[in-house]
Amino acid sequence: AYVLDVDAASSSSGEKAEPPSFTVIVPRYGIEGRVKLPKHVGSDVDDDAAGTLTRDPERHRIEYRWKDAKTGEDKSASVTVFDKVKVRIWVRTVQENQRELVLDLVSPVFGKGGDDNGRGGGGGEGE
Repeated sequence: AYVLDVDAASSSSGEKAEPPSFTVIVPRYGIEGRVKLPKHVGSDVDDDAAGTLTRDPERHRIEYRWKDAKTGEDKSASVTVFDKVKVRIWVRTVQENQRELVLDLVSPVFGKGGDDNGRGGGGGEGE
């Protein structure tokens, strides 16, 4: 999959910030969709383990920096327009007769927690 658009704009004061996300296209399947980053990314928790999210609208980039809990070393991950990323594609049942396509980020990994992004599910992977 390739990044088409990065939601790097932060909200104005007084409004709650939108969860960090970006749009990808998976040419193999002709699918375009929104990828939301894991819940711990961009949360308002003042915790060193939570890390910091930087949105750079001029470079169309989202960067996340955190400290590894096991090793204590500083780590970072970022996405920019036209970057190649790996996503998991799966179908979530909203109601008995309503389904939606979900795209989860597999790589690069943003922070702790691996590639599940807190949503579960299975499905194919697109590069």
